[in-house]
Amino acid sequence: MDDEALAQNIIERYIEQVNELTLVAKCIDAVGAINSLNEGSIDLIFLDIEMPKLDGLSFLKTLKNPPKIILTTAYRKYAIEGFELDVVDYLLKPISFERFIKSVNKVINLKSLEENVNPSSKDVEADYIYLRADNKMIQIPFEDILYIQSLSNYVRIFRNGRSIISYQKLSHLEKVLPSSRFIRVHRSYIVPLHRISSYTNSYLEIGEEEIPLGGQYKDKVIEVLKSFEA
Repeated sequence: MDDEALAQNIIERYIEQVNELTLVAKCIDAVGAINSLNEGSIDLIFLDIEMPKLDGLSFLKTLKNPPKIILTTAYRKYAIEGFELDVVDYLLKPISFERFIKSVNKVINLKSLEENVNPSSKDVEADYIYLRADNKMIQIPFEDILYIQSLSNYVRIFRNGRSIISYQKLSHLEKVLPSSRFIRVHRSYIVPLHRISSYTNSYLEIGEEEIPLGGQYKDKVIEVLKSFEA
């Protein structure tokens, strides 16, 4: 979605060159976008921040279950707020085809990640996840994971003395990892429940590591852990 005809045409031309993408609708404002979302399933929106009536970020905040979002804008100043709203990427105009493809690949990788841990897509629930690292997709069994740490737009997965780093947001992993096995305990950490050896009101112990309990997560985490008490 874009409020500038020229920018719309560029995005449309790029979409036509990518087999995985199909253009469903073009909208000039938030009202048109809402109508398109109500008419059918949309997996990805290219959302311009500068739009008439309601800007892109305000529009995004109104969506309860938004599709994947790639922001497009001429201004860098909105990047932090955009990523706090869990957008996949942030494209600065003028947008090159190479940069466009890089963003689309992030969406494709996220979709693949979600499918690999979505029980509804399998007869048996998966007990592993695939993450991209070192230019390949690596299978990581849930049993191997000690904890996961956020590094801004990357995550580090700790696995028994070794770790891998993947271009992935912690919030996306929180959505796709099974909640029966993993829990978000801090804005920077997700941990497997079975790895928690002890806990206090301020931290968890996993092996020799102390993982902090974040204020907004603490009550839920303590409630879940107390449910296992004898």
